[in-house]
Amino acid sequence: MGKDKDKKKSGATDDNWAKPSEAPATGDGWNFTEEAEGRLLLITPLESKEVPDNYSKVPGAVKEVIVANIVVIDEKKPEKSEEHLAVWIFQGWLKGALRGFIGERKVVARLRLQKKSEVTKKGNNPAWIFDDPTDKEYALAKAYVESIDPFATGGKAKKSKAEPDEKPAKKKSKK
Repeated sequence: MGKDKDKKKSGATDDNWAKPSEAPATGDGWNFTEEAEGRLLLITPLESKEVPDNYSKVPGAVKEVIVANIVVIDEKKPEKSEEHLAVWIFQGWLKGALRGFIGERKVVARLRLQKKSEVTKKGNNPAWIFDDPTDKEYALAKAYVESIDPFATGGKAKKSKAEPDEKPAKKKSKK
């Protein structure tokens, strides 16, 4: 109801108009660092691009972002994992961890904020980092990929109920 009042005050009369301040954080409104912290991720780095740096005091300044598709792996049911497309990643250490894999490979990792004891230089704030996955976590990511494309990881397609077995069992003849 509050949004309707704002529309009337701003001159917008229907849902065809929006204000820049209403733009979602990413393509689907998902906030990467807040909603993915501690979660197992399958990241496909797509590209590095420069975007305007709205916080810089230098006119026309730009900064790099890594654009990636990110799947938050459901660790109980990988086939029910949540996919987010074209997510912009701004954090320096995360960009560094993904940059070398653009167009090459997918990354499996768990996102976390460094502990204060891990910060190497005094005065620096903890950074967002990726932890390497365990073998079990790799298996969960592989299970997700196989659920959407069974041939993507060298798996086999599941038989449908309509498909017969490879060879029917031989009947024993009565003598």
